[in-house]
Amino acid sequence: MNAIHAPVYDVRTVEKLLNFQYSVAEFDSIGKPPDALPGFVTFFDPGWSIAQLRKEVADRATIFYPQDWYNNLSFAKLEEPSRYRQLQMDAVKDSFGRNFAEQQSLLSPDDEIPTARVVVMGMVIHFLATGERLFPNCCVRCADETSSDYRYRVLVGYFDRGGLDVHSCWDDGRDSGVGLASSRKF
Repeated sequence: MNAIHAPVYDVRTVEKLLNFQYSVAEFDSIGKPPDALPGFVTFFDPGWSIAQLRKEVADRATIFYPQDWYNNLSFAKLEEPSRYRQLQMDAVKDSFGRNFAEQQSLLSPDDEIPTARVVVMGMVIHFLATGERLFPNCCVRCADETSSDYRYRVLVGYFDRGGLDVHSCWDDGRDSGVGLASSRKF
């Protein structure tokens, strides 16, 4: 990814991409997006769950890999308040081949590990706007856990023509294809 690449998708752009519309009052309450940040995609996040997003884009190009193992898990049903977000367009530098604790230590104080929902939303919005698939050759570890018993963390990525994959990996796992997702705190 080009380090100076810094796309911004405001609320009106996201409304068109996802085919919904806010009222004038709702739009006025949202405000303007933060300034573009090199290496990050800045986007309006409507707060939809992964399950809702999958449903809304099901009739478009292949966006999600056909899998249903996570349909009833809490991370796939999670909804959050709508707001602007900034998602790093590459995995955190030097995060591949490390376990989760080691990856966390690489984060800058201005960044945090996003939920899978935020990463997937950013990936889908960017793809719908440009046709470019983020994380096509790797997965990124997210904040969500699929099982608290075994500390399995949600991974998303390998977003190729077959669609984006959702996986899981235990926190102590080290894999050369698994980096860490990052988003800007604000």
